[in-house]
This record gives sequence, C-alpha cells and structure tokens, in this order.
Amino acid sequence: MIIRYRHALAALLVLQTLYFSPLLLQREVIFAHANDLEIGEAGGAGTFTSNRKFSDQSSVYIPEINQHLNGRSGAWLSTWNPYVQLGRPTAQLAGFGKAYLITHVLSFLTTNPFLLYTYLAVATIYLTGLFCFLFLKSLGLHPVACFSSAAGLSLGVFFSYWLTFVMFLASVCWTMALLWLVTEVIDRRSLAAVAGVAFASYCLLMSGYPQFVILQGYLLVAFTVARLWRIRDRRESVRAAVLIGGAVLVGAIAALPPYLDVAIAAQRSIRLEVPDEFFLSALPRFQGWKDIVLFVSQMFDAFWFGNPIREGYPIAFEGFSLTPFYGVLFLLSFTRGQWRRLWPWQLFSIGCLMATLWPPAYLFMVHYLGFHLSRMLPLGGALVPAFVLAACSLDDLLRWRPAWSLRTAALVVCPTLAVALNVWMHGTALNAGFVALSLFIAAGTMIVAASGQAMVAIVLTVVSAIGYGYSTMLARPLDSIRVSSPLVEAIRRETADGSRYAKVGPNFDRLLPSNQEVLLQIKGIGSYDSLASIDYQRLVLPFSDNPAAFGRFFNSIALPIDPQQKSFGDAGIGVFVSRDELDERVFARKEQVAGVTVYRARVAPVLRAQLTGFRRSSSGDTVSLDQPLSELASLDIEEIEAKDDIRRFRLTASTKETVLFISEQFHPRWKAQSGGRPIQTTRINDFYLGAIVPPGVTDVELSFRPFVLWSWIGQVFFVGVGAGLLVRRGNSARILVASRRIR
Repeated sequence: MIIRYRHALAALLVLQTLYFSPLLLQREVIFAHANDLEIGEAGGAGTFTSNRKFSDQSSVYIPEINQHLNGRSGAWLSTWNPYVQLGRPTAQLAGFGKAYLITHVLSFLTTNPFLLYTYLAVATIYLTGLFCFLFLKSLGLHPVACFSSAAGLSLGVFFSYWLTFVMFLASVCWTMALLWLVTEVIDRRSLAAVAGVAFASYCLLMSGYPQFVILQGYLLVAFTVARLWRIRDRRESVRAAVLIGGAVLVGAIAALPPYLDVAIAAQRSIRLEVPDEFFLSALPRFQGWKDIVLFVSQMFDAFWFGNPIREGYPIAFEGFSLTPFYGVLFLLSFTRGQWRRLWPWQLFSIGCLMATLWPPAYLFMVHYLGFHLSRMLPLGGALVPAFVLAACSLDDLLRWRPAWSLRTAALVVCPTLAVALNVWMHGTALNAGFVALSLFIAAGTMIVAASGQAMVAIVLTVVSAIGYGYSTMLARPLDSIRVSSPLVEAIRRETADGSRYAKVGPNFDRLLPSNQEVLLQIKGIGSYDSLASIDYQRLVLPFSDNPAAFGRFFNSIALPIDPQQKSFGDAGIGVFVSRDELDERVFARKEQVAGVTVYRARVAPVLRAQLTGFRRSSSGDTVSLDQPLSELASLDIEEIEAKDDIRRFRLTASTKETVLFISEQFHPRWKAQSGGRPIQTTRINDFYLGAIVPPGVTDVELSFRPFVLWSWIGQVFFVGVGAGLLVRRGNSARILVASRRIR
C-alpha cells in the first residue's frame, strides 16, 4: 500500500484529536490537582490523578492568566498585579498574557483561565506535531517516518508529563517551526517562509521557557549554519543568511517590549547572583553507577515502576523518556554508518546528556553559555534531535533496507533488560500492565527492524502515544477544581476595605500558597517570584518564616509575631491568619475556619496618605518619613479611581510641597501627573510608591506604563503581514484560474 504525505498528515491530526477527546468532549481541563488543599477544603480530589509537583501551574500560571483575563486594567492588557508582593508587574512571558498574539486571540474565546490554558496547551501540541511533520517532510523522509516521529514528539511522554508547564512545550514547538521554515527559506527562498521565520522567532521568545529558548537557540544556529554551508554558490548562501537573520531580527524586535521590562526586574533583584549550588540542585543525584544506569534506562522506559505522573512514584523522574519504540530507533541511528550524515544531531544529544550527568559541564554552560537565568535539566535539549534521529532511522528501515542482525537484536533487547535489571536491583514492584506494553512494543520494534513493515510502525506509534503519553496527562473536569471556600470567603470579607492579609507561623503546608491570591481575589503580601525586587526582600525577609530562600518566595510571618512591628501597618496588612493563638490585645479574633483563626488588626493599616512630614534625599529621588507612618497626620485624601494600573486621587490643597503615599511597591515605570502635567514619582522608605505633590495641587493620577504596552505594534505587524500574504495567495490563485480558462 502506497502511503502519501497527505494521508500521513491526516492520520496525525486524527490521532491528536483522539488523544484530546476527553478535553474536547467532556469539558475537562489540563490541571495538576483539585486545588482543595490550597483553599482548606481537603477531600475534593476525586478519582482523577493529582500531582503537586506541578503546583507552579496553580500558584503561578493560572493566577497570572486570570489577572490578564479578569484584572481591572485601564490599558489593553494587564500590566500590574496588586494581589501579591504588595504589587508587582504582571508576568508577560511564557505565553500567559495578551502581549503574546496567540494568547490574545484565544482570550476572545473565554475569560476562564483554566480553559484558556487548556486551549493554549492543546494548540501548542497540534502545532508541534504539524511543524515536526513538515520539517521531516522537507528533509525527504518517508511519510510514515514523518507521522511516527511527529506523533511521538507531540504526544509522547515529555509533552504529556509537562502539559502543566506549557512554556516547555512551546520551546520545542517553535523550534520545530523554525527548523522547517529555515529549510524552506534556504531551499525555496519563499517570502511566506521568511515571514514565518520572523513570526516563529517572535513566538519562541514570547512563549518559551527562557533558559530552554537559549538551549534551543544553539541547536537552531548550528542547523542553519550547516544547512547554509551545503549551498555551493556562496552568494546564494549569503543571501539566504541575510533573509533568515533579518527575519529573526524582526521577530526579536516584536518580542522586545516585555524583555525590556524583564531587564528592569532583573536589575532590581538579586536573582542573577545566586551560587552554583542553586543550579546544581536541578541535576539528578548519583550515589554510584547503579543510579546512572537507572537514569539512562528511564530514557527508554520509565513505566515498569508504574505511572511516573502519579504521586508516590518511587524514583526521581523529570519527564524525559523516549519509550521503547523511539528509544531503539534513536540507538539504531548510530549503526550502519548513519553517523556520517547524522553526527551533528547525535553530537548535540550526547552533549545534552553529558551536561546532565557531569556537573562541571553544566556549570560551564551556566558561567559561559548563558544558562544562568534559571535552573533546568539540559537533557531536555536532546528531545528534538532524538526524534529527528528516530525518524531518520525509521526512514532508513522503511525506504531502503531492513536492519535485522545480531547487533540490531541487541539494541532492541538490551534497553528492556536494563530496565528489568534496575527494577530488580531497586526492589521495586512491577506494574504488570506497563511491563506487558513494553514487551509488546519491543517485539513490534523487532518486526519493523527485520522487515520494514510500515503498518507495524503505525501501530507502534499509536500504541506508544496512547499507552505512554495519554496515561501521563493530568486533566480533570472544570467543575471539580476548587477556587473558593469558607476560609477564602472569610479573608475576602475581612479585606474588603482594600487591606491585605498575611499568614503567621510555619504550619500552613500547602494552605493558601503565595501567588494564588489573584485567582482567589484576595490581596496578600506573599510572593513566589524568582525576580522579586531587592526592596521587597529587604522589607519582608527580616520577619519571614523562611529567610534563606534567595528571596524567591515569602510565605508567612515567623512566630513570635511582634505587635510593635510598624511595617505591618505600612504594608497594608489588616488581616492575620494563624494556627497559633495571637495576642488579642493587638489582634481581634474574627472566626475560625479550616483549622486556622482569622484575626483583624485592631489598628487599621494605612493604605494611602497625603503627608507633610517627610525628608527628601540629596538626589531628590527618594523620600524618608520623619516618623512612623501610623503616627503621622494625613491631609484629607480621596481615591476616585482604583484600577490595577491607574490610581486617581483628590487631595487637599497645601501651601507647601507634600508627598502622596500609596501602600504598594514602587516601580520606576510608575508615572504621575496632575492636570495633564507630569509630576515626580518617588520611593518612600526604600520601598513604597509615592509622588511629590507641588503646592496647590488637588488631583493626582498615577499610572503604570511598562514597555510591554508597545507589544501591540508587533501584533498589528504580524496580522498585517499574514493578511497581505493571504491576499497575495488569493490573487495568485485567481490569476492561475484565469490563465487556464484562456488556454
């Protein structure tokens, strides 16, 4: 039977649709747990698999998307998050905000953050499979090889395991797009492909995990240079290089605004000054050769121990598993002289593996290759090369010659034996279902290697996607996710005046995790942010319950709580939640819910003030208050507009200069004006937002104006280019039809 590319592509789309049928038909969403423990309502998990290893989705990604979709912003996108960290810029990268064109388009479909995240993840997987298929087709590989590798990549273990971290998937997705489009530009000089390179570069920067983007960037540069080198006409090679480089530059410029804001945040934090141990903690820990063998064997099959997505999986696992079929195809790429044409892909894969197994290699990347932005497992960079190599091996088997030999049999059997040996050495019980699946795939792989049967390869592709990939998907019905509880409602009632709440003591475990406040619609002072400002860390770490976290997160106030702590009132904290008894002379007990007591401060916090008693620094940029804020008299002040990024106040006219105090974090992109004329913003007491009010001024407007607001330019540009290309193609089609009629 002759299988054409269109048939193989249709089969891929059908398989992807079947894979996501529960999401599409049963209104399930991609989410890691029921969020019951987080809001004090334990017992709501139901029968669906949960794993709080992926709690960043509930504590960071979903809340941030909710702020973009439902925040009270005065601009076209959310720029300021007032619910955490005493206010901070809304996160714009990783594809979670309207600054990213695709998310902006999806935001017209829903205002539910769980649905939008699911739409984004599903779209990313569909596109990954499509781009992988088109890239492999551009290399001239067999249609079944294109189908199998595209399905194995987009529906495999890595993608399913990290579905709750869509920025990982996006890094691979747009890398595949660029590999395909770069090939199209070099081979055909297509204008549409050049525009595609620009758009894919923009998408990679806007939606990918920054450290992963850098790693994939090395792969893309190496591939592009190697492809250009094959062009014999050097002038043509230079012309293609200029087209590709110019397109990448356009994409980078379109993605520049949010990166300018990130640069400001990095300058204001200590995130780039952490020690080497911070990065090394991301690498697997090996106590001997047995651990290394175990780690490597997991790359072929991590399921003999059970489903690795479930809590309680007995060994460390980070989602990189090719499964038996693709693992053997990867190994076969090193046989029969294929290394002569595949060695760049093989070398990159080996380099990623070595950087994972050998800490000095990883530290070299951290110190000299730009890998100091965040922790990550370098092995993830081997994912794309591994599936390209698997496709090339399958193409060789299907198109040219079966590879059956004693060596081939050993490559099929040895990984299975290694996994079995590891299970025996570690004394872990076998999962009979997954063992049977592994043996079935190993037997089928032998048949493919011996006979080159395309239908067997198709069956193994489908079985691998459903048996391994689908089983590691974390999804649940939308209505099973808890976003409110009596405890949340109690805090919401007590903070209705605009004040913030804070947790007191160490015994909260997963209850009310920092950063989920924006999802629960309660304001807190907690934070889970690698780029938290130095000013914020100085403010909270002296009374933090965990002061040794590199400022990465602040969760609760340490006991015993100091009732004389003046900064509590300045920080707008009016509500304290504690499992321990607090001094009721200072804190009024309100109610007890979910094992914790909600207290209200007897002295109301100061949320805004117009002050006359202050001192300006010699440079005039900062202000210090002469006395504690609670002891300073404030002129009458009224807030007449309170959006997240725009604050308008009616003040009392004064014959001398005053300062407007706002109990939120200062950021240099806050701008102030009065009557359309700019006035100076200032940092009060090394943290708080303020403005210097000239004599006689009675109205002040503060607005947050980060660079990301300019992101609309790139979006309009790409929409315009896309529309132009569609019109051009339509005109070309009409001309072609007209010419045929004339003939």
